[in-house]
Amino acid sequence: MVNRRAFGQRLLKEAMDSGASLLDSTQALEPIIEGGFVKGVVIKDLRTNLKMEIKERVTIDASGYAAVL
Repeated sequence: MVNRRAFGQRLLKEAMDSGASLLDSTQALEPIIEGGFVKGVVIKDLRTNLKMEIKERVTIDASGYAAVL
């Protein structure tokens, strides 16, 4: 049986050790599409209500069943 919490923490640590960033307390609002490709995402900081654009080489929708992007 997998300890879901421990497994999630391990995945997070490995991702961050590989250069990924964790944006806590944020909400993805919409993808940034350029030339038919997703180039980033517009997010809202839930603590400050500020909207920001984040552009990266890889954008991953990990929102689960809700699938925002």
